[in-house]
Amino acid sequence: MKPGAPSLQSTRLLDQVRERVRYMHYSLKTEKAYLYWIRFFIRWSATQSGGMRHPRELVVADVEAFLSMLANERKVSASTHNQALSALLFLYREVQRGGVEVPHALASKYPKVGDTWGWFWMFPSPTLSVDPRSGVERRHHLYEERLQRALKKAVAAAGIVKPVSVHTLRHSFATHLLQSGTDIRTVQELLGHSDVSTTMIYTHVLKVATGGTASPLDALLSV
Repeated sequence: MKPGAPSLQSTRLLDQVRERVRYMHYSLKTEKAYLYWIRFFIRWSATQSGGMRHPRELVVADVEAFLSMLANERKVSASTHNQALSALLFLYREVQRGGVEVPHALASKYPKVGDTWGWFWMFPSPTLSVDPRSGVERRHHLYEERLQRALKKAVAAAGIVKPVSVHTLRHSFATHLLQSGTDIRTVQELLGHSDVSTTMIYTHVLKVATGGTASPLDALLSV
């Protein structure tokens, strides 16, 4: 737990997660993601044991089985799998007092998880910072507002009048991949969507923008 963190005031588990996430100044996006995976984990474990149990009553094997299910049955992407793992680590490290056992066991189970591509920042900070929990010096991501300010300047310099955000880059990336003929499943994997129906939204956008499938003759005439 973060040094000096106050005692939790909430009595319900998910409210405790919200309380701790907000105390640690995590983003709203992270809060929603952590709540989703923790709720999913609790409900899934209930289906396996025949009844709802509090996370403190669950053991390492339950966590490992849940993560294995996501990888083998749900076939989630590496980034989605890592997000679920991060949510459970947060639950046991920051919310559940006295929960040393599960995180350490997970760290032993996944000793190289911190070295995988899913844990690297695409926009790393130019400076290093010290992790307040472990004391280890690490490189965090670039301050979010710094990237947003740079994008805002670039949009103005390009003379673009439509609203543009950092997320627009993600949409553009997916759209251009599909326009170039990339398989929908590949785009799904790259975007980290657990359900291909989410990725299919981009194909609907393309149909509206282009009027449907282009004739192969158009490509020949443009040569």
